[in-house]
Amino acid sequence: EYFGLLNTALENLSFMSGGAYLKAVSIVRSISLCQSCVLMLDHQLYDSIRQMFHLFFNVIRSSHHPAIFSNMVNIMAGIVRANDDNDEFSVKLAKILLARLKKEDQNVTPASFQLAEGTFKNCSSALKEHLPKAAKSLGIPIEDYAEVVASLLQGATQGEKNMVCFSKKEKKIKLE
Repeated sequence: EYFGLLNTALENLSFMSGGAYLKAVSIVRSISLCQSCVLMLDHQLYDSIRQMFHLFFNVIRSSHHPAIFSNMVNIMAGIVRANDDNDEFSVKLAKILLARLKKEDQNVTPASFQLAEGTFKNCSSALKEHLPKAAKSLGIPIEDYAEVVASLLQGATQGEKNMVCFSKKEKKIKLE
């Protein structure tokens, strides 16, 4: 219930003024500092986490204070890094970020793109193994993603190819 109310309060970030907005800014700052959002993973509140990610991308504006961007990045990246038990959910989180990191989004929704890019850079090592599967399920060519994604995605794909080659060599050696 608490995290449902939290997401409802965070919707007020889109208003950019008033008491409800200031309260939402304070909530984002507090969550970022104490990383209480990781409790959502402990309680397997995956729908609430996805809702929060989508909410952040929908309410962020270029006119928001840089501290709000930073706090949102800390929250989202903290969740991605802390989610080491559930590969399926990691793929879902990667898909949420990848969907916002298409080259065309740089001009269409620049604040949302910037938020996704900052989060991606902050937790790319935790996402690396899940990127190929997430990108494949979205069906978007590598060249349509922002450079930061394309380079990591190519590296992950190349790493998979190297592992396959290494496995084949290893089997060959064992057979001899």
